[in-house]
Amino acid sequence: MYIMNTFFLILGIGLIILGIASFFIQGLTRIMNSPGGPKMKSLICTIIGVFFILLALMVQMPLE
Repeated sequence: MYIMNTFFLILGIGLIILGIASFFIQGLTRIMNSPGGPKMKSLICTIIGVFFILLALMVQMPLE
């Protein structure tokens, strides 16, 4: 796996963890810059994390 794919995979996992944690700890949503309430921000963060994981697994980015 290339370095960029690994970076996107780690970023996606981190965003999913942040999104799930912010469902339960509402104060974490202050660092998110997206519209909506705390639940909406958590959902957006989780969806973007899933997108980054899918991007890392499907597309081979040859940056070494």
